[in-house]
Amino acid sequence: MFINSPTHNGGPETGESLPEIGPSIATSPRAPRKAAAPRRQLLPGVICSYFPEKAFGFVKVRDLPDHFFHISALSDDSDTLYMTAGDRVQIEVGTDKNGRPCATFVKLVD
Repeated sequence: MFINSPTHNGGPETGESLPEIGPSIATSPRAPRKAAAPRRQLLPGVICSYFPEKAFGFVKVRDLPDHFFHISALSDDSDTLYMTAGDRVQIEVGTDKNGRPCATFVKLVD
């Protein structure tokens, strides 16, 4: 009823023995390489005020106005447990939807 075929048994017709077609483990040689993610430029700062119940605060950066930050800009969730005014942080500076300066990334410094 069924015919034994070299195609179904892993024979040369499956492409396993043909170097031009063989199985691909890595990426295609013709695929474009992904561009490296731009490195963050972090500035040192100090938390001026932090309101955990409202999930935002302000960071003072030397020679710049205070920068607003939202809890979503923190590097990870555990930072909020220990954050208080006066803590040293590193921030990435950006702008909000109204063009005002804000921190788009905030990381506590040990």
